[in-house]
Amino acid sequence: MKREIQELEKARQRYEGKFNVLEKKIKEVCDFEAYLTWCTGDGHLVGNDETMSIAPLYCLEGKSKRNKLTAEEHKYFCI
Repeated sequence: MKREIQELEKARQRYEGKFNVLEKKIKEVCDFEAYLTWCTGDGHLVGNDETMSIAPLYCLEGKSKRNKLTAEEHKYFCI
């Protein structure tokens, strides 16, 4: 079991690295204080720190540094 535990820990470290990279990119394309979170059943979600609302990642489709996701647009996708 030691090997499996070590593999799981390595996978977790890789996941956390990718999670942090994606969260940084999300913050760059949102015009509000955004964060990335995980919810069992819903998967990865984009949160608005000010309103504490969350929306699926597809709310970011078509968004960029120039065409940022607004808090109002985010609200439309909230679950």
